[in-house]
Amino acid sequence: MKRSTSIIVIVPSAIIVAGVKALAATLDEWDVTVASAEPEAAPELASRISPALILADPLTLHPDDIAPLRSAGPARMRLVAISASAVPPAIAAAYDSIISVYTTPDELKNLIADTASMTRRNDDLSGDDRRELSPRERDVVIGVAKGLSNKEIATAMAVSVNTVTTHRRNIAAKLKIHSPAGLTIYAIAQKLVTLDEVAVD
Repeated sequence: MKRSTSIIVIVPSAIIVAGVKALAATLDEWDVTVASAEPEAAPELASRISPALILADPLTLHPDDIAPLRSAGPARMRLVAISASAVPPAIAAAYDSIISVYTTPDELKNLIADTASMTRRNDDLSGDDRRELSPRERDVVIGVAKGLSNKEIATAMAVSVNTVTTHRRNIAAKLKIHSPAGLTIYAIAQKLVTLDEVAVD
């Protein structure tokens, strides 16, 4: 039986909305409800359907509308900018991560599945169990332990550098480990890598 999750898409393009719906429908483990909303209606919709993920065009969603949107949705909700051009750093900082309209279908499917899985796990678990890493987060830890840069990890995982950065932020929050050396020790202790695989400076 498929698990349920929901996404809100705040973009002016009906083609992008249709594309997100089509990709979400191909996820094997998830029944994803994709709702489109205008920026002014998004907070009310978020409070009603408790989305795991909001994809928003940063040129459509005004920076002043972000705080009310975040407070209307669940605490675990991710807000991801979907953009066709470079996003100014001041605007980018308001989002959990940024993807491009040129992101591959597989990258977007991974984002949806990873977000839904993280949300479901955090809903179902409490206490120390919330520290469990997702499979994609474990891949990032392995890359760090092997001495790979964020760009190299992103290439190996076929995701954007922003996605890797978000994973690293989530890993640090879950494990309370903020240094590559600490993550390397964690990776060895959890048998994610062997000593032979660890990068030595």
